[in-house]
Amino acid sequence: MSDLIIRNARAYIDGRLIDADIRIEDGRIVEIKKDIQRAADSLLDLKGLLLLPGAIDVHVHMRDGRQAHKEDWFTGTSAAAAGGVTTVIDQPNTDPPITTRKRLDERIKRASSMALVDFQINGGVDKPENFEELYEGGARAFGEIFQYKFEPDSLKPILDKIHDLGAIATIHAEKKSCVDKNPDRPHNCEIEGIKDALFINRGGRMHFCHISVPQGVDLIKSEGGGATLEVTPHHLFLCDKDRKRLGGLGWMNPPLRSGADRKGLWERLDRIDIIASDHAPHTLEEKLMENPPPGVPGVETLLPLMLYRVKKGDLTLNRLVKLVSVNPASIFGLDRSGKKGISVGGDADLIVVDMDDERAVKEDELHSKCGWTPYEGTIGIFPQMTLVRGEVVYERSCGVDTSRKGWGGFLD
Repeated sequence: MSDLIIRNARAYIDGRLIDADIRIEDGRIVEIKKDIQRAADSLLDLKGLLLLPGAIDVHVHMRDGRQAHKEDWFTGTSAAAAGGVTTVIDQPNTDPPITTRKRLDERIKRASSMALVDFQINGGVDKPENFEELYEGGARAFGEIFQYKFEPDSLKPILDKIHDLGAIATIHAEKKSCVDKNPDRPHNCEIEGIKDALFINRGGRMHFCHISVPQGVDLIKSEGGGATLEVTPHHLFLCDKDRKRLGGLGWMNPPLRSGADRKGLWERLDRIDIIASDHAPHTLEEKLMENPPPGVPGVETLLPLMLYRVKKGDLTLNRLVKLVSVNPASIFGLDRSGKKGISVGGDADLIVVDMDDERAVKEDELHSKCGWTPYEGTIGIFPQMTLVRGEVVYERSCGVDTSRKGWGGFLD
């Protein structure tokens, strides 16, 4: 008996939409064809709805630990599942930070008991002497490395050590001397940071986080020697004119840029590698303080906002799938862990989408513990259902399946 057969899907396979049935066993796709005739434990008839590979968000801060009042692994991955994200990569600037094998092991154990979706965890860079043990424990990338905390001379040995391990250095590009002099973090801080990182890198794998200006995209793609980059929905959907309306809710690093910068990022979607949320939740009380901490929630709204833009014709579905699924898997090596899209042998990480089901983002319908969003009222297309390795973890009609708490697994 098969675990599950999905019938009458309009499935995204190899860059095109085809009518197909999907057979799943032990969490993996084992057959794709027009009309599968065999018994199964469960049947799911999509009646022509869109079936897409789950999104991979390579930049999230799931908090937990001493920051569990902001978010924890269950609430954060509930938000991910409800937004069609089936794998996340967690950043190491936790409290305490992930700078030792013991802390990495503890975080993996904690996440494994709570997560609804699969996950990786990056290693922190404050203790380079521990890089090897972090890598052996499963950290395949390091950072995000907050460049504004390091002089170039002190950053170089960190990048060299990451390179020697064959791991990826993920860079938050803002030059320290520039940020020290300009707390409003203008464009040139990002550009100068990118230049420094590219100059001191000796051929190691490098990924630039949340690039916010089009000149940064151009610089990385013209001089980066294969370096990759991501942009965030908040830099694609919001700009500096939104700051007054949002107040502290619109504060993040790098900051919101001009409308022209936002337009320039949209015009470069064919050169951008990944869209990632930089999901960084804080409580509403914290964000309304006089000096609010930087960061916004976004893992649940990333894909819905972009799907609506597909419907409006601002990008193709093919391009979106590459930005949120194909490229993240390839760049971060997740394809070796089964994240291969809708293909035989790949994990059955799938989302069901009704492109006619448009709805406004509402904070009281979202799942992050922080309880707010900078996208309130923006139109999105949210998934009807999310499956992680063949198991339904979220249905719009009945919400998150709490019995699947701990279903998410660590990808090493």
